[in-house]
Amino acid sequence: WQEHTTDDKGTVPWCYSPSAATNSYYELSDGYVLDASGLTGTLKASDPSTDDLGADLPTLALAISFDDAAMARVLITDADDATRWTIPDGIVPSALADGGGRLGSGGGLEKGKKKQQPTSTDDLAYNLTFTESPFTFTVTRKSDGVVLFASAPRLVFKDQYLELTTSLDGSASLFGLGESTQTDGLVLTP
Repeated sequence: WQEHTTDDKGTVPWCYSPSAATNSYYELSDGYVLDASGLTGTLKASDPSTDDLGADLPTLALAISFDDAAMARVLITDADDATRWTIPDGIVPSALADGGGRLGSGGGLEKGKKKQQPTSTDDLAYNLTFTESPFTFTVTRKSDGVVLFASAPRLVFKDQYLELTTSLDGSASLFGLGESTQTDGLVLTP
């Protein structure tokens, strides 16, 4: 990647691909389910397009699972291709799986710390809010109102290209991106 020198004061990320910029977005279809276990539904492309990176996938499956009171897991995948490869549960196990793990107070993955799935959203340490069209979602910590994750309307999902637009506080660290298990998270440094 090469640094952009002609943009608006260096705000365009180095990995930004202007040729991938489309006006399409995804909408959460009617029939979604939001309950104590999470949010599941189908995302439909508003205006699927084809560019040099390929065609937008027209239909995506969405699952935001409330794994325990302090952890949510987001999965967005091709709804029409059940054979698409995903990271196996054994690599980064769910907190609910037998022998699964969760991040401990020191940040490391603690094996065998099986948690119980919440029985009510009142049991969660966070709130999930979302918009249907365009689909966006925000996870906010209940205790202090801090936004932990907020997606933007721009979601590009192609066969071999994924772009999820978000913004986070500059002092934040991000855990679980791409199922990363780094003990210090992914430190976000400009």
